[in-house]
Amino acid sequence: TKVSTIETKVTNLETKVSTIETKVTNLETKVSTIETKVTNLETKVDKTNQSIVELTEFLIPTIGSILEWADDIHRAVVGRPSKNSSGN
Repeated sequence: TKVSTIETKVTNLETKVSTIETKVTNLETKVSTIETKVTNLETKVDKTNQSIVELTEFLIPTIGSILEWADDIHRAVVGRPSKNSSGN
């Protein structure tokens, strides 16, 4: 009776511990999933940053060329020699 009551309480505690262990395992799985998602997002950010760098490296000289062409066209329209043809 007292022993039986103690055994029942021990069994109940073991069940609670098992339930807690299961919950901890589930939380660890969720954390691992979140870590994987974060890693994937970091990879995407790195790829995006690299694309931005590559695009910038392409655009800067292209914009420079466009500005030179625009300057040449403007000079031709207003009748002044371009920088390139004046030896500057």
